[in-house]
Amino acid sequence: MKRELHEVQKSMDDTYNAFRECLSKGVEDSKKRCQEKLMFELNPKGVSDQGFHKILKCVVRNHGTYKPKKWKQINLNETLASCLTDSIDGEFRKTFPNERNCEPFNGVINAFSLDTNSLTERFTDVKLQLIFLKTEEMKMKTKLNKEIRDRKKKIYNSLTEEIEKSMRDCYERAADFEGEDTLKNMRDTIMEHVLSSKHSMFEQAKEEILSRLRDLTVFILKTLKETMQKSIELSLQTDDYRLPDFDEELAEVEKYYNNLKKRQ
Repeated sequence: MKRELHEVQKSMDDTYNAFRECLSKGVEDSKKRCQEKLMFELNPKGVSDQGFHKILKCVVRNHGTYKPKKWKQINLNETLASCLTDSIDGEFRKTFPNERNCEPFNGVINAFSLDTNSLTERFTDVKLQLIFLKTEEMKMKTKLNKEIRDRKKKIYNSLTEEIEKSMRDCYERAADFEGEDTLKNMRDTIMEHVLSSKHSMFEQAKEEILSRLRDLTVFILKTLKETMQKSIELSLQTDDYRLPDFDEELAEVEKYYNNLKKRQ
C-alpha cells in the first residue's frame, strides 16, 4: 500500500506545482493588465455617464456585480480575476475533466489498488477477506470522486471570491458617494484601490486557491490511507475457525461487489 500511496502523492505534488507555476504567471499578468481591464469596465462604450452612474451604483452596492435589465452582466471581480482564471484553465480541465470517461488527477485515484484480484487467485482460503477489501476500495473511490466533484467548482470560484473579499471595503466606500461627481468618485475609488493593492490582492487569491487545492489532496491521501488501513484491520479480525466454511457469506459479498462494480 505504501508504494501505491507514494504514486498518488507524487501525482498530487506534480499537480500542485503545475497550478503554482500557472498562477505565478497569472499574478504577473494581472498586475500588468488590471488597469486596462478595469478601465474598459468602468467606461463602457454606448452608455451615457448618466445611465452608467445608476448601473455602477448598483454594482458597488452589490459587491462588484450587477445585471442590468437591458445590458450584459457586470462583474468587476471576475474581470479582475480573469488573468488568474485564464492561467489555470488548461490545467484545471486536465485535473478535473468534465467528460465521464476521464478521471480526475490523471486517473491516479482509480489506479490506486491493493491488487486483490490477483491475490484472490493465489490465496483462495482468504477469498472472502480479499473481496471485502476490494469492495471497500471501490466504495472509497466512489466517495472520493464525489468529494472531488463537489469541491472542484468551489476551488475554481475561490479566485473570484478572494478578489471580491479584497475589494469589499472599496465597494462600500464607493457606495457612500452622493451628489455631484458621484460617478467620477466611484470610478476613482475603485481604480485607486486596485492600483494600490494589486501587489498583494492577486497574490492572496493565488494562495487561497492553492490552499484549497492542497486541502483536497491532503483529504484524498488521508482517506486512501485510513480507509484501507481500517479495512485491512477489519478483514484480519475474522475468526480462524470460520475461514474454511464461508460459502454463504462469500456468495453474498460477491453479489454486493458485482452490483457495486456495475455502478462504477
